[in-house]
Amino acid sequence: MNYDSYIRDGRLCWTLTSNGYKYLTWNMWKSWAAAHPKQPLLILCADTAAYAFLQREGVPCRMAKTRLPDYGPHIVTFGTNQFRSLNALKLQLLADFAADARVETCLYLDGDIVIYRPLLDDLAEHLQQDPLLFQCDEPAATCATPAACPYRCTGFIAFKHGVNARIFKVDDRALWEKGAGQDQPYVNQRIADYGVAAMTLPGDLYPNGMRQSNRASAFMLHYNHMIGNQKIAAMKRNGDWTIAQI
Repeated sequence: MNYDSYIRDGRLCWTLTSNGYKYLTWNMWKSWAAAHPKQPLLILCADTAAYAFLQREGVPCRMAKTRLPDYGPHIVTFGTNQFRSLNALKLQLLADFAADARVETCLYLDGDIVIYRPLLDDLAEHLQQDPLLFQCDEPAATCATPAACPYRCTGFIAFKHGVNARIFKVDDRALWEKGAGQDQPYVNQRIADYGVAAMTLPGDLYPNGMRQSNRASAFMLHYNHMIGNQKIAAMKRNGDWTIAQI
């Protein structure tokens, strides 16, 4: 998979999508492109249905190096084999990018995120101090323990080259099964296992779905803590849904 054209000044920003997530990804891409016209977002498609759809709509995208079956037009159900497969592919790609010397800094975003204003300069400042950053997924207004947060969200991750790529490798099957194939508890535990330093970002600037009141001052909003069409309904209520197809 050649993604050299997406690396700008050593920085790669990317997301992973599927047939069930294609509309959310399209919506996120529009907000990203408006805020960051000089930094392309690499959209990797896990299945050919998502790839064909986004290409048809004029959204730049690539096929992931590992192709998964088309699991249908709905977001996959928690705990299913399809859910596990998508999470495992995401972690595989994170491990690959973490090990790639061409990628000096990397940002991964889930597709259920909306970008409000340019955030790359702010992330670069944080990365100067802390080479591995996560959104905080704690429901409280502020993260109580940014340096040891148990709620590191794997839906928004930034890191510098040199971070231990093993935190992303699914090489402990017992741990993977214990977490029902979820990437977030797996990565959080691997960070503890390997003693990797990690920091969470300010919750007012990088809020999760439990902190929607912070939208006015935020760089972005992650519409997590919701399922399926609840995400889109919330985006529409907030004026964050910008495509007409749904």
